[in-house]
Amino acid sequence: MRSRAAVTVLGLLACALALGGCAMSSPPVGDDGPAGCVPLVRIEPRVASPGETVTVVVADGCDLETPEDGWDVVVAPVGGLESGVRSVVSTDLGEGFSVDVVLPADFPAGEAFGGIDGWDFSHCPDSASCASPTGDFTVR
Repeated sequence: MRSRAAVTVLGLLACALALGGCAMSSPPVGDDGPAGCVPLVRIEPRVASPGETVTVVVADGCDLETPEDGWDVVVAPVGGLESGVRSVVSTDLGEGFSVDVVLPADFPAGEAFGGIDGWDFSHCPDSASCASPTGDFTVR
């Protein structure tokens, strides 16, 4: 009975240490700051209809260089990136930005997203799952 309790305690301790190691890892850091920085993106309002305007809000905090052609912002139905509405923004990401997008009259109802398309995932290890700078919303 005593050895069973000891094995249980050791198992829990091993799990805690393994998970703690994961939580303490950090993205690579280069000359321009954290290469793994991905900005938080939210869409306002959270529910919209075709013909209405949604705002893609990209939070500040990722001081990354603006691409030569600007940031490619897209709003699209889930699974329908090719039919998305696009806008280019040439603003520094470190200060954040917002873009108003009018949903076309034929924008399909259902789950949708908005954010930065063409994000550079080259810093992401092959064994990792990297976040995308997008936020979700619903079209009714």
